[in-house]
Amino acid sequence: MENHSDPIAQLVHSTVRILCIDKDGKQSSGSGYIYMFCEREGKALPCVVTNKHVITGAVRGIFHLTLRKEDGSPDLGNHEQIVVEGLEQLCLLHPNPGTDLAALPIGSILNAASKSGKNYYYVPISKRLLSTPELLDSLSPMEQIVMIGYPNGIWDQAHNLPIIRRGITATHPRLNLRACLRSEEYT
Repeated sequence: MENHSDPIAQLVHSTVRILCIDKDGKQSSGSGYIYMFCEREGKALPCVVTNKHVITGAVRGIFHLTLRKEDGSPDLGNHEQIVVEGLEQLCLLHPNPGTDLAALPIGSILNAASKSGKNYYYVPISKRLLSTPELLDSLSPMEQIVMIGYPNGIWDQAHNLPIIRRGITATHPRLNLRACLRSEEYT
């Protein structure tokens, strides 16, 4: 039984494993999460947000969505493969070339599934969950963190669930690391 008040139980249903295939058939994978953009008056634009480097060169993308039971809970073990042809072209890239983010709008996928009588279970992330400057200022240089995703493509394929790991921050969460990432050492 899902505990809907537990943030980790919710976040595991926010993430998706993205398998990318390039024009030569080479496969790579990455993590993404479902985020709701432009939330207004009960409507929003659902997208899978990932990194630009994950989708670069991808002519096809594949991710799985878990089906929803009639009672609204996830039907673990019952998931469908979603194939997206032309993945890189369909993604919206962050306008700053130095920001490694891309978003794949999935509203049409969700609407088509709903029209055919299918409902997927996912817990989207919204701007309400973003850190405020006050929260970041209250954190110490070393904080415990939980990482939810698909490192090196690893996943619980039977249940369509990500890997969960615990760790600590490597740097203070409020520091801007853009200057570090511009170094040729990291490109």
